[in-house]
Amino acid sequence: MLLLNVISAYTQKRNHTNAAIVISLSHRKVFSKATLGSTQGRNHTNAAIVISLSQRIIILNFIPGFTREKSHINAAIVISLSQIIALLKSIPGFTSEKNHTNAAIVISLS
Repeated sequence: MLLLNVISAYTQKRNHTNAAIVISLSHRKVFSKATLGSTQGRNHTNAAIVISLSQRIIILNFIPGFTREKSHINAAIVISLSQIIALLKSIPGFTSEKNHTNAAIVISLS
């Protein structure tokens, strides 16, 4: 449910030409608060969940056309991607850093 709430947040930024950057930056702030144990967010009572979601959001930003779909018809990609994140982390050389230097692997699999 939390992942679905994050997905719906993309459609709420219609005035931003690059919604991917805006959403990514806003959730990085939530990520920082989570490391300090903050539970102020209504949907983020568990800091571990926030950390997990922030990593998924940044990966979603690399899916071509995802942030430009208002209706998110390709939501199935999101579901599939969330299921293989654990596999991606086991790939040698894959980083969970914010810049995702190996994001090409994510794009290729998606």
